[in-house]
Amino acid sequence: MEINNYLYELGLSDKEIKVYLAILELGENPIMPIKKKVGLPRTTAFHALEQLKSFGLIEILETPKRRVYVPYPPRKIVSVFNHKANKLREQAESIQKDMSELNQLFGSATFMPKVRFFVGDEIREIYEEILDSPIDELIFVGETNKIEGILGHNFFRDWVKRKVQKGIWTRSIRVKNEENLFFDPNDSLRKARFAPESFKAPAQIYIYHNSVAIISSANENFATVITSREYAGTMKHWFSELWKVSKPANN
Repeated sequence: MEINNYLYELGLSDKEIKVYLAILELGENPIMPIKKKVGLPRTTAFHALEQLKSFGLIEILETPKRRVYVPYPPRKIVSVFNHKANKLREQAESIQKDMSELNQLFGSATFMPKVRFFVGDEIREIYEEILDSPIDELIFVGETNKIEGILGHNFFRDWVKRKVQKGIWTRSIRVKNEENLFFDPNDSLRKARFAPESFKAPAQIYIYHNSVAIISSANENFATVITSREYAGTMKHWFSELWKVSKPANN
């Protein structure tokens, strides 16, 4: 039954799901008919019912003679999911407020340079990592038309929108050719220049935080990320020198 999967996602155990489905079928009842229906010991059924109450799926009524368990209508499941989603959203917003402090803790750890390789669809992971990095500026060198060939048009355009939403500027040096004169209108946070005509960049280069990503064209379809403070610093200096001799782009 597909409803079982939803209840698992909500956090219910096998026994709690069994008891919940039974009480939906039986309706308002004391514990004895419920435990007989599910074939569980009384104590186990009692604990399951208490859990269902904590999830907000049933109500417990205390009468002078006995305790009665009353199921809420099944639509209550949707309300519980919405409540859970709202709580997670609030927690995510709270964590976001403390992100600068967490990033400082992350940066204070012993730093070990590393090299990672990505192939095919794995390359998208680099772009997600960029958005998760503690940066307000992304540095780029290359031909933008090649990026869409690797990532796909829809993914790249969506990524640009999310980059802007996070307030990350892009400072780019683009290798000018007939195919890449287009600037994404969604990218309102950008500064761009065109490299000297003699400059060639078959691969794309991104510099962010302490990492440098080198991404090939769709022909080779691989990428490498070097995480090193010294290497990233060197590449940022190289970019600054190239920026000086590049021409402003009309964007």
